[in-house]
Amino acid sequence: MLLRYNLIFVSMALALMIALLTYITLQEFDRFVTDARIEEMFALLEERENEVVNMHQKAKEYILFAVANPIFKEYFSLPESRNNLYDDNHILQFTNRQIELKNEMEIWIKNFQSYFNVDETCVIDTTGQEHARLVLSKIAPIEDLSSDEEDAPFFEPSFERNKGEVYVAYPYVSSDTNRWVFAYTTPIVLDDGSKPAFFHFEMPLEVLDSIVSIDKGRMYIIDAYRGYIIADSESKSKHQESVYIGQRLDEYFRSVDTIAPEIKELLGKMQELAINEHEYSHYYKDGEMQHIVYEKLPTFDWVLVYELPHHQILSDNINDLITLVASTASIVAIGGISLTYYLTRRVVKPIIELANECNKLDPTDLKHVNIKSNDETKQVADAINNLIDRVNSIEKQKEEFASMITHELKTPLTPIIGWSQALKNKKIMGELTPKQLKAVDAIHKNAERLRKLIGDVLDAQKLDLKKMRFDYKEFNVGDMMNELYTNLKHAMKPKNIEFVNATDTQTIIRSDKNRIEQVLNNMIFNAIDFVPENGRIEIAAKDNGNDILFYVKDNGIGIPKDKQKDLFKKFYQIDTSAKRKHGGSGLGLAICKGIVEALGGKIWVESQEGKGSTFYFTIPKVRE
Repeated sequence: MLLRYNLIFVSMALALMIALLTYITLQEFDRFVTDARIEEMFALLEERENEVVNMHQKAKEYILFAVANPIFKEYFSLPESRNNLYDDNHILQFTNRQIELKNEMEIWIKNFQSYFNVDETCVIDTTGQEHARLVLSKIAPIEDLSSDEEDAPFFEPSFERNKGEVYVAYPYVSSDTNRWVFAYTTPIVLDDGSKPAFFHFEMPLEVLDSIVSIDKGRMYIIDAYRGYIIADSESKSKHQESVYIGQRLDEYFRSVDTIAPEIKELLGKMQELAINEHEYSHYYKDGEMQHIVYEKLPTFDWVLVYELPHHQILSDNINDLITLVASTASIVAIGGISLTYYLTRRVVKPIIELANECNKLDPTDLKHVNIKSNDETKQVADAINNLIDRVNSIEKQKEEFASMITHELKTPLTPIIGWSQALKNKKIMGELTPKQLKAVDAIHKNAERLRKLIGDVLDAQKLDLKKMRFDYKEFNVGDMMNELYTNLKHAMKPKNIEFVNATDTQTIIRSDKNRIEQVLNNMIFNAIDFVPENGRIEIAAKDNGNDILFYVKDNGIGIPKDKQKDLFKKFYQIDTSAKRKHGGSGLGLAICKGIVEALGGKIWVESQEGKGSTFYFTIPKVRE
């Protein structure tokens, strides 16, 4: 008893130590990995922030490069370009020189658009009159040039800029492309310092989608002052059909509330950030911590946010975690094993010895196990020996009972069958009426059924106890199959079943012919029971190398796949309802399996519901 308590105590202490150290290790690993991952998040955030800055910087450089072309100055130095003339339809009129310069200007703008992701480009004078406009590289005809651009949100700020300065307009819906854009404008400045017009182009807002695209977590750009999501990795820009001219911000952009209420609470902190300043925060969503890093962008005071759930923080480092935990547990386990080695050796050795003795036991002839031990293992062995005595006693009683009951059942059955046969003999008992003959047939049929059931029970018992006798003799397989076919043809007539013998071998084998016939008879009568009127049954024996392959094939109702694995168990019935159409004890296939395996073969079934079944078994040509 002391050994058991010591072993339990040491095992509990070891388990507690491993659990405690594993917990501490996990906590430290989690903190270390989280800190490192947050630094990586900041690095990625800065990388994407640089993409936004570079996009705006590139756009500004391109627009300043575009207006540096002398063609703009030359065009607006013409007096007629600064004093617009209109016809009766209020269509701007151009002189030949204007047309010549305008064409050159439009070619230049078209080339400019081919180098940059630009939706629309135009040149607008101080009255709001367009002098040139290209939409998706298509030049607008003169009659389509607008004269009321002074209401555009970028109109006045454009003229407030000086030479070399660029104004970036807050997103709006373009009347030319019918989608959300932000615009870049810069004034066209003549040598005298006057600004007769400005150059303007629009860039689609959806260019931000590629910048916030991310494999793990979520990245988005928000307007911290208005509380809108401008771009989101989890929700690309809406389709153009959902956009219309004059659409309000709140009709298109989603509120930050749709991410989480906690994000709205961070807007105040985001507004206080300096340009390019970044910060970390977190909140809980569905019980899981969400890590957030964010940075203010230089344009529109928008904020770029990167969010990552805690489980994704650890996902890339799970292998390192497993290695660390395994190493820690191994170190502690080695120490614990060293402490408990002596005790466990004393326990394990007699247990293994007991297991080996139990494995040697013959289920049909159980004998006591002998263990040289004075501890708890000896108590277990004694308990097993007591159980063996009880099992042997029960088996003996069961065998005696089975022998007695079958004998008592068979004793009256013999005269019942004999008298039922005699009653049908006109010479002995005289002629019976049809009604009497029917009753006698029923008595004879059910008596035979009962005799078969008794025989099945005896066979099953003999197989369980390994007491079934086998008579090994040489015989011709082909001759046996022909005899079987001839003897059973009459059994097919009531249902008009097509009976086929496909045997193609005359091999001589050494086995128990009667037992093989018993297996085949059982399978064939099962097939007769389940085959419909005018059905088909095929039997065959095939040479299969060292074995003979037998099969019985039918086109009956088939067997459901989930039922096939239990077919060869004792007393198994596919249909267990009280109203089942097919009778039987459920022992037939179990006996077939026992006989085939005792003869050294294998048995199995292949079936498809609604198409029939094929039962196979093999028998060695020579039993080793």
